[in-house]
Amino acid sequence: MKKRFYFVPLQTRKDFQLTEYSDYNNIEEFIEQVIHSFANNAPSHTYLVIKHHPMERGIKKYSMLISRLAKQYGLKKRIHVVYDIKGLSCKDMKLDEFWKNYKQPSRKLFNAFRKHVISKTQLNCGFCGKFPDFMDK
Repeated sequence: MKKRFYFVPLQTRKDFQLTEYSDYNNIEEFIEQVIHSFANNAPSHTYLVIKHHPMERGIKKYSMLISRLAKQYGLKKRIHVVYDIKGLSCKDMKLDEFWKNYKQPSRKLFNAFRKHVISKTQLNCGFCGKFPDFMDK
């Protein structure tokens, strides 16, 4: 059976949509409500994937909050924070270890992941410019 996922892309902390047009005071409140609702209403065979906003990486991370809530609701195996994928990132590596034992991402896995994301969810553009084409290299 194919796994069924619900995908939740997070906005930036100061995003106008959040500050002016939502009922949430902050992203943490949104995450808590989504996970609470998922825990109480989603079918048991489904998964929740939460993605940090790419412009928020390194500024504000919600991984600890998400992990705490996943544990609190007994959902550790059903909630995932994407982009911490073995072969694409240094999954489970401590920051102090990273500097000495950094591993190059798998080119094959990156190309497959990029192709999937672009074909299913993205347009190849953004405020910061076009994403370089690594597919042919």
